[in-house]
Amino acid sequence: MGNYNAWTKQIASVADVSAAAQYELASPLTNTVAVAIHAKWTAASLSGTVGVQGSIDGTNWYALNTPVAATTAGEMWFEDADIAYPYIRVAVTVASGKFDTLTVLLAGKG
Repeated sequence: MGNYNAWTKQIASVADVSAAAQYELASPLTNTVAVAIHAKWTAASLSGTVGVQGSIDGTNWYALNTPVAATTAGEMWFEDADIAYPYIRVAVTVASGKFDTLTVLLAGKG
């Protein structure tokens, strides 16, 4: 049997994000079988996206969900009950404007 401990941590709590950013959440996800990610943001004027990416080697990244359009205030939820990637991150893009605030939380169970 594996380790069935649950854990939660805040990954990012930033202000004035005006360029693309990659927030690495947990690497490697040893003995982790399930993850949940919550990203929440505010913005006065913004055109961008927030999505989740996974990687086998930490170099080549693949979209794990359809990125959520980020405008004004919003949030994104992502859950995976059978995580297949040892590396996972939140990928933020900004086409114009900026995130006034951005908070990312990660919960995992292994």
